[in-house]
Amino acid sequence: MTFSSLSPLAQRLVGFATLVPIIVLVWFDAKIASLIVWLAFILMGLEFSRLVDLAKPFTFIVLVLFAFVGMPLWLMVIDTRLILAVITAMMVLLMWQKSFPLAVFVGLTSLCGVSAQVIINNQNGQYMLLAVCAVVAACDIAAFFVGRRVGGPKLAPSISPNKTVSGAIAGVLAAGILYFIFAGMFGLTSVVAFGFGCIIGCLAQLGDLFESSVKRQMGVKDSGRLIPGHGGLLDRFDGYLLTLPIVALVFFI
Repeated sequence: MTFSSLSPLAQRLVGFATLVPIIVLVWFDAKIASLIVWLAFILMGLEFSRLVDLAKPFTFIVLVLFAFVGMPLWLMVIDTRLILAVITAMMVLLMWQKSFPLAVFVGLTSLCGVSAQVIINNQNGQYMLLAVCAVVAACDIAAFFVGRRVGGPKLAPSISPNKTVSGAIAGVLAAGILYFIFAGMFGLTSVVAFGFGCIIGCLAQLGDLFESSVKRQMGVKDSGRLIPGHGGLLDRFDGYLLTLPIVALVFFI
């Protein structure tokens, strides 16, 4: 039996199993968590460069950008204004070379890198980051299963033909319920936690749709093949494009 012969669910489970050791490392040490995030952003820079087929000089610039924005704050020796300048320059470069949606995508991804490190840099921040990851994953899983089981009207057929309205609603509710469970960790009342979780569920799916539109524009299905059954890192990161900056803004900035 080959990996490609497995069902979509089995492929996703295999992909998740490969991430378990990383989750354990993040849980036990904040500095290791920040280094893992940094490495992930460098790898995402490589994926993005291949995705948009950038020339070699621009590929190097993209890698430098992603290395900057994903850098652990405890290693940061440069002014944050320089990082913002680099991000802005990269967005302008992409608008000139490729398209406006790609520039926005890089801008959002860059904000995610900074936001992830801001979250980790706080006390017990790695637990907060894992909680957000769990909420986004719950949203994705609920949307996947309910969408396949219930079906119904398509959410955005021109962007992502497999997504359904029923799946989207299930994803939002799953995110709200899990945030409700994590209410104490976030210092929120149960009602506020559920409402904020539903907002996170909406934002996660909007990020997913936005990346799908960018990939459709580039004529590709997956950004890479690093994670079995899940595609590349960018494919798994779409749900965090809007959620991580919002969480960092609400709780830590």
